[in-house]
Amino acid sequence: MTALLIILIIVGAIVMVACGTLATRLWKGQSLHLVAVPVTKKKRTYFTETNERSAQRISWVCVALFGVLLTALMLAMSSLTDNQAFMHLANLLNIGMLVVFAAVVVWAAWAQYRANGGRLSFDKSADRRYLLCLMAAIAVSTVFSTVMAML
Repeated sequence: MTALLIILIIVGAIVMVACGTLATRLWKGQSLHLVAVPVTKKKRTYFTETNERSAQRISWVCVALFGVLLTALMLAMSSLTDNQAFMHLANLLNIGMLVVFAAVVVWAAWAQYRANGGRLSFDKSADRRYLLCLMAAIAVSTVFSTVMAML
């Protein structure tokens, strides 16, 4: 059990670093190909301002996911120390961050829906990438929360 918690902490820390790095890169306008499809005109490929705003919204989702992972790791560490006060605090913070994460994901989906003129589907490649990023963040959050609930 202790070895599993330590492995979970190490994996969680690695995912947190990746999430923080991705959030920073998307906010600065790098790695936009993960969120949007570039526009090609006259042999010039670029991303529009709308694509950059979409990347910044996904960046906020990554920041919220970072908070969920941080509080999940706090919960894992509190299980290792057997400190009940720390465990209750970590549990409350984790639940709070899950609520914040859900709110940020809903906001990001709603903002993308409004930016696309009232449509959001898997038909368009840019929407597909955006929705896949949101679903990947939800999947990571769900997996970590489920594993922590089982321990």
